[in-house]
Formats: sequence, C-alpha cells, structure tokens
Amino acid sequence: GATVSSIIVSHFSDPDASLSGANFTLGGIAIVGNLADSATQGVWQYKESASSSWVTIDSGVLAPSDTSALLLSTSSLLRFLPNVANYNGSPGALTIRASDQDVTFSASTDISAHIGVTETWSSTSALSTTVTAVNDAPSISGLDSTSINATSANPYIQGGSAVVIDPNAVLIDQELSIERNNWN
Repeated sequence: GATVSSIIVSHFSDPDASLSGANFTLGGIAIVGNLADSATQGVWQYKESASSSWVTIDSGVLAPSDTSALLLSTSSLLRFLPNVANYNGSPGALTIRASDQDVTFSASTDISAHIGVTETWSSTSALSTTVTAVNDAPSISGLDSTSINATSANPYIQGGSAVVIDPNAVLIDQELSIERNNWN
C-alpha cells in the first residue's frame, strides 16, 4: 500500500491558499464512493496505521457516501487487492474528497454539511489504479513415470531438445489456457 499523502499530495490544491493564515496542506481524505466490483476485480483496502490490519472498503449499496464517509489521515495506507485469478486492468475507482484540515480516522462520518469551496471538504475526485498483467509460468500436470520417456512422431521441441509429453498431460498457461495440442 501507499500513504494517502504520497498518492494525493501532488494533486491537491487549496483555493484558500492566498488567504492570510490559511492552511494549504493536505489534511486527509474522505472516501465517499467505491466502484470496484469485488466479484470480478478485487477490493480496495485501507490500513490506519503500520500496526493495524488491512480492512476492505465496502462497495455497492454499502459503499461509503457523503453521509457515511470513511475518513483517513495522510499517514493511512491505501491499496487495491485483486482477488480474481489473473485480474488485470483498471478496477472501479474510489470517489474521494480532500481536506485542508487535519483528519482523524473514522469508519463512518456525515460530512455532507461541510462540502464546498469555503468548507472543509473539496469536490469529488476519482482515485484509480491499473493492475498490470504478469506472465505466469505454465504448469504441466497428468504425467506418469513411464510416459516421460515415450517416443512420438511429433515431439515438443524446447531449446533444440525433444521433450515427449504424455498424451494425457495437460499444459496450462494462465494467460492463454492452452491444453494439449492446441498451440495456436
């Protein structure tokens, strides 16, 4: 995970910065929406401190909102955790509001009365990420002790050496789902 500060601070600006004595540093965020689909993508999680456990941010009808915002300080950690095999792409974003006031953790706070240019909370922004595909090593299963030394008219060639695969073997590459002789 990454700290709220490291994710948000370069994108944060305070319109009150020109006022004398105004605080124009990031104080924290309110998460007010979560569009990630836990069934097909994964989950957004937060960690309030280094010693705490990761907690999943609700989505769907239970997602945070302006009337039940998840408040995180700048030192809190955020991450997206794919929980679907081989997921890659851009999951649904978190909807956040930034604050120039110090934020104390709260699992559910009504911030709806304090939204706007002159208030504590900014307009909404989308916080998104991209999960990059990885090339998983293929696996071979179904081999028995006698078939590995069998002969075949069409052996598989790897690095110049013939490798005979048991006709009952299954070769699976997570990205391609290749089975048996379907190499195309």
